[in-house]
Amino acid sequence: SELGERAGKIVSIAENARQSWGDPSSPRVAAAIQMLQLLAAWPTSRHALGAVNTHDVDDHVEVAATMIESALDDPPSLEELAMASGISGRHLTRLFVASTGMTPARYATVRRLDRAKLLLISRRTPIADVADELGFASPATFTRWFRMNEGRTPTEFRDSPTVF
Repeated sequence: SELGERAGKIVSIAENARQSWGDPSSPRVAAAIQMLQLLAAWPTSRHALGAVNTHDVDDHVEVAATMIESALDDPPSLEELAMASGISGRHLTRLFVASTGMTPARYATVRRLDRAKLLLISRRTPIADVADELGFASPATFTRWFRMNEGRTPTEFRDSPTVF
C-alpha cells in the first residue's frame, strides 16, 4: 500500500511537471522531472540508506547518516561519526557498508554530489555560489571534485543534465 502511494505521488509530480514545463524532450526538463521523482521517492532516513525494511539499518548507521546529511557542506570525519555513534570507526564502517553498500565517506560524497546536481539544475546560480554553499574552498576545487565524481564539469552537467 505504501509503495502504491509513492508510485502515485511520483506519477502525479511527473504529470504536473509536464503540464507546467511542457514536453519533457528537453534535457533540462527531463532532468528536472527525474530530480522531482527522486526527491518524491526519498523516504525516511532508514529507507534512504537502501534498507529493505527499517530493521535492516543499525541505529549506529542511522546516527552517522543523519550527521552526514546535516553537514554536507563539511562532512564529519570517520572519527567524529564513530564517537557520536558510540562504536569504533572500523566497526561503524563495516556496519555502514553492510547497510548501504558504501563506506561513510563514499555515502557523504554521493549525497554531496546529489545536492550539487540539485542546485545546478534547480537554480541558475553561479558555479561559485554552488561551490560556496557546499563548502568548497574555491570554484576550481568544486569543479575538479565534480568532474572526478561525475565525469564532467558542473557547466557541462548544467547544459545537459541527467540525474542518474
